[in-house]
Amino acid sequence: MEALLIPIDNLLLDPNFILDHAYEYPNLELLVDSIRVMGIQNPLFVYKLGDRKYLIFDGRGRYQAAKRLKLTHLPCFVYQFDSGGLDFYSTIKNSRHIHERRTLPSND
Repeated sequence: MEALLIPIDNLLLDPNFILDHAYEYPNLELLVDSIRVMGIQNPLFVYKLGDRKYLIFDGRGRYQAAKRLKLTHLPCFVYQFDSGGLDFYSTIKNSRHIHERRTLPSND
């Protein structure tokens, strides 16, 4: 599968992914520095919604870093899911990230 360059303004965070709006990628500044030097090494995984909009289901940290760097396009792998498959994937991602949040060391 070949990655497509998609305008960053056409990418949306997953509204079913509970941490997308309340959570920032750990070590975001390190990721920003890495992308500044090396570019995006791994394309984001997106689902096409139609009307040139794409839902990010893997790559939230790269998306957040790219927004900080004011990048205009991101490499993405575009996948097709039925709604059940996308809901299942969101559930798995939510569970994994909730577990990661509970096991991250505290900054206290």
